[in-house]
Amino acid sequence: MGWLDIVGPIVGVVVMGSVILVTSMLARSALSTESLHAKEEKVWEQLKVQGLRAEADILVLARPSNRLVVWRNGSPSMAAAELRVRYRDEAGVTHEASVKTFIDEELLANFSIGKKVAIVYTDDDPERIAIDRERAQVAFVTL
Repeated sequence: MGWLDIVGPIVGVVVMGSVILVTSMLARSALSTESLHAKEEKVWEQLKVQGLRAEADILVLARPSNRLVVWRNGSPSMAAAELRVRYRDEAGVTHEASVKTFIDEELLANFSIGKKVAIVYTDDDPERIAIDRERAQVAFVTL
């Protein structure tokens, strides 16, 4: 038995283990990013009836480093995005907040810096906001 008969299987196991480790890390990263961005839609569902409405100025539009795009709400190209916005509440107090959400890739230009976006918020927690899907389009409606 030569040294290649011993080293070959060891290298194979190390390479296979590395591939499995990297794949699981990438999958975990994508899943955690997806769950963080899907949470905003749940906030919208909670606030759409009793939340307060406002127009917010978009200060920053960012995409996560993995540039996650998923099939969501009937659209195959929903891109994970994070918006940093500034808005005034009913009392005239200015607040800044971040919104992690999914926006159809073809609609991302509507969410560029300097544009306005309709939001819903609560007085109890000014950082807890969601995009007002009744007044702002984040996805195309499927027929």
